Amino acid sequence: MIDLHLHTTASDGFYSPSELVQRANKAKIRTISVTDHDTMAGVSDAIAASAAYGITVVPGVEITAVWQGLDIHLLGYFLDEAPVVFQQFLATSRQARRERIQTIVERLDRLGVHISADSILRQQSDPLGSLGRPHVARALIEAGHVKTIREAFDRWLAAGQPAFVPRQNPSPRSVIKMVAAAGGVVSLAHPGLLKSPHECLLSLVADGLGAIEVFHSRHNPATQRKFLDQARTFDLAVTGGSDFHGHKDGRSVRLGRFGLPRDHFSILQERLVLARKVATR
Repeated sequence: MIDLHLHTTASDGFYSPSELVQRANKAKIRTISVTDHDTMAGVSDAIAASAAYGITVVPGVEITAVWQGLDIHLLGYFLDEAPVVFQQFLATSRQARRERIQTIVERLDRLGVHISADSILRQQSDPLGSLGRPHVARALIEAGHVKTIREAFDRWLAAGQPAFVPRQNPSPRSVIKMVAAAGGVVSLAHPGLLKSPHECLLSLVADGLGAIEVFHSRHNPATQRKFLDQARTFDLAVTGGSDFHGHKDGRSVRLGRFGLPRDHFSILQERLVLARKVATR
């Protein structure tokens, strides 16, 4: 099995890179991609751990961009030797995340929902690690304000809720260009979760999008067929993965059950070779 959408403690996952590799092996997954949010901090540890199991690790990252005021997630793949400028790009995104969290904490405080910023910061000990709203949700649970991450989002953190703070993130075009310059390929993550997927896809294709995540734990068969058709229409490669975060996340049972068919992975690799040839002309 091939799973190209996995998270670790380098962002909002519950397992370290080495623990994730162990669980992937138990689930009989032979090719994985660690795609933490706005960081590649977990990739090297995953590669080191994978040697004992014969698992192939595709270096990846999941970058949040803003399209027409909405968050969209873009998966960057095959970033074997990400240049300094790309790492700086990710560092800027991580700093924006920290600033956003501080604003959320301040907004919660004004609402009478008190949590410690330190309780959030200490969840991420890696200086290259990434913080996000799930970390705020965990702090809300720890403080006794809510019982679950879902409740935290539904009451306070989701768009339209009292503590929601819009992102100040890069555009899809800038992300696609940055990943291409780093020698990678970009896939639109879980398009079935977007409000206007077709309109968004049209825009991203014009910006140079190379692939689309058809196979995802929250895509039913009809949704998969829909986006397979879209991939053919726009001549996009296809990606897929579980979006696994950990045992405390609802997607935990899906590790080993959702992935990318090998023939699509071969096409993705071919597209990468072509993209790199074009980039070096």
